[in-house]
Amino acid sequence: MVFGWTLVAAAVIAARLGFWERLLEQVGLRKWWAGVHWSQLLPFVAMFVGFAASDVLVQGLASRAFGIPIAWTALMARIPILYLAITVPSLGNFGIREIAWSNLFGAYGSREELVAFALWTNAIFLLMHVAIGVVFVKRAIELVHGVEQARREGEEVPEPLLKEAADR
Repeated sequence: MVFGWTLVAAAVIAARLGFWERLLEQVGLRKWWAGVHWSQLLPFVAMFVGFAASDVLVQGLASRAFGIPIAWTALMARIPILYLAITVPSLGNFGIREIAWSNLFGAYGSREELVAFALWTNAIFLLMHVAIGVVFVKRAIELVHGVEQARREGEEVPEPLLKEAADR
């Protein structure tokens, strides 16, 4: 947790001293950065903070229900590392999540307990993704049909079809 806050403090200092702007200029992102409207991003940041807090709460309660009492501070500090680890390409994160859980939280339970818990959470996340997909698949099909119909009729399809908050 200290490492994360040290990074935040370093970023704030770098921004105050002008290092951040020079870095953005060197990598060619200064124009994009200037176009970001922070007030439009605040709801997304608030949702992210809320989801992160609820993730720590859910993982903490679930691990305790599974008989693995992981310290709340350990969850707050290591869950971001866990999510970084599961960006490694795999089939549904199976294998990667289990290895990450057993290595990151080895001080709180046996390897077998942590692997079993990680398999359980992976199965739950898989079911959640299927449920979310089912909820939105109808709308996705409607969008695809709308784009196909617009192309057949020679109408312009708006680009991009879905707009991000950072877009002008």
